Amino acid sequence: MFFHEKMQNYTDPEQLAAAYLSNYFKNQKIEYPINPFQMLTDEGILFSLSNFKKLEGVYIPISDGKDIPVVGINANRPITRQRFTAAHELCHHIHDANNKQITCPILGKKTQIERFADQFAAALLMPIQELKAQVNKRKNRQGNVSFDDVIEISEYFGVSFEACVFRIAYQIHAISGNIEPDELKRRIKKYSPDTVRKTKRMSYFRLYANLIDSFKEQLSFQPNDHVRYIFMNNYIYNDSRMEGVNVTQEQAAEI
Repeated sequence: MFFHEKMQNYTDPEQLAAAYLSNYFKNQKIEYPINPFQMLTDEGILFSLSNFKKLEGVYIPISDGKDIPVVGINANRPITRQRFTAAHELCHHIHDANNKQITCPILGKKTQIERFADQFAAALLMPIQELKAQVNKRKNRQGNVSFDDVIEISEYFGVSFEACVFRIAYQIHAISGNIEPDELKRRIKKYSPDTVRKTKRMSYFRLYANLIDSFKEQLSFQPNDHVRYIFMNNYIYNDSRMEGVNVTQEQAAEI
């Protein structure tokens, strides 16, 4: 799978995700959960899990013809969040490749580029037509689904319960009651999806298996010194900056 310049021209993240899925799977049937780690690998992107403190992830594009793009994903986050971050960084690769390295903070106000990548990630992992199909299987007479239904749907797509609730609430309008963002988060917290998952004996085994299978393909790849330098230099610089430490690119290179 290679980069397509025309994808930079998309202004709607839903349309971009749909176009990417169509091009990636072609005539093959999509199997869920979609594996965004494999997509990174197929794009020729070297990804790694890193102990970021304030970053969800980072995207470092190529700097010359001998270089390769690199993605770092927060190793301390849940597997569902790591999958979302992988899809998010994929968006930076196909849509924002003309930019310099992009850091994705956990907290703080998001830029337009970050919001676009978040929306792309949700649309990539939960394609709207398949999401509607899963909702239609479970909806009540009023056309809504319960939180118990949503947890099954989130399991099907391999996404977090919260991400699934918000997408169903705002894209399909199938969550009853007060769906104002803060109130919806309060309702989710009260529902305690992690506890419910345990009672239902749900497992993230498939998601970890997808990650491991994709990572294995990269084990045979040995980055050259230039690639290592680029990654470590930008990692140290961005991680220090997000931690509030005033470090220049030159100082990061010395470290």
